[in-house]
Amino acid sequence: MELIEPFLNALLEVFKKQLNIPLLAGEVYPNYEFKDTVDIVGLIGISSEKINGELALCFNKASFLNIYNTMFSENQKELNEEISDSAAEFVNMVLGQAKAEINKITGLTVERTTPEVFLGDGIKNDRITGPRTVTIPFELPVGMDKQVFYMSLTIDE
Repeated sequence: MELIEPFLNALLEVFKKQLNIPLLAGEVYPNYEFKDTVDIVGLIGISSEKINGELALCFNKASFLNIYNTMFSENQKELNEEISDSAAEFVNMVLGQAKAEINKITGLTVERTTPEVFLGDGIKNDRITGPRTVTIPFELPVGMDKQVFYMSLTIDE
């Protein structure tokens, strides 16, 4: 899957430059089975003439709140509808950053859908894992308790 690298690079770039959070990327796992709790997911659809898919950023409560509170200099302690919209913005920024590289690699014009957010019980595992999905864990820096979140990418070619 040659498309993994543009998404990986985009996520690292967005978090480092726009959110000022350096990340450590883990291994790429095909068909990853989540053992960690996933409390919030930002998901966006991807389409072009030849590929369709979805990009998801999957967070547990602690990792999301760490990122949110760092980004907005707040001290939120619970997930709620008001702050969950930022999960959609995170995934939107990553896809926006990745689009130019994807278009260059594939020669295709990649379009995106409106991002969605799933919170708590609304998370459907078939949208973030499966036989056509690869998942990469990302570790937050030491000052953020080394929490982990995941990027899942599903592409149908």
